[in-house]
Amino acid sequence: MTAIIITYLLQLLGALVAALVSYLALKLNTKLNLEIEAKHRVALHSAIVSGVASALAMGLRDEEAKRAALEYVTVSVPDALRALAPKPEVLAALIMSKL
Repeated sequence: MTAIIITYLLQLLGALVAALVSYLALKLNTKLNLEIEAKHRVALHSAIVSGVASALAMGLRDEEAKRAALEYVTVSVPDALRALAPKPEVLAALIMSKL
């Protein structure tokens, strides 16, 4: 009788440990994804600032500066653009906010 109880308790303990490991793995994955997303955001904003500064240094203004900054961002941080997938109007608004 005790052997049967011990067997069931060990199976229950195994299931609880598996559930705990799964939960912790999920939490870690979520944390790492948030950190990666934050790095992409920082890279994107930095590229926007650099692109706008470069466009202004070339004497470009308004739409020309916006196009030049957008081209700079597209070449500079393609991974961040792929990961974050900002809508074109959002990207344009971010660039215009720096002009």
